[in-house]
Amino acid sequence: MITYSSANKDDELVYIGSPESLGATTLSETEIKLYARLDLGGGEAPLTTGLFEVTKGRFRFTYPFREGLK
Repeated sequence: MITYSSANKDDELVYIGSPESLGATTLSETEIKLYARLDLGGGEAPLTTGLFEVTKGRFRFTYPFREGLK
């Protein structure tokens, strides 16, 4: 079992770039960095989950798809 906690810095998030690398527009003067991690489930841990972390700043992103109900 994986326990997620803001105190646990062993989460090994991977730097994935700036908001622009995902098609977003940065709205703040500061540099924004995006980090992520995906844990694929299987076996004794059937749950798949993802973690996403962003440094402080503002950006606008429009998803090119809809989530949820059809």
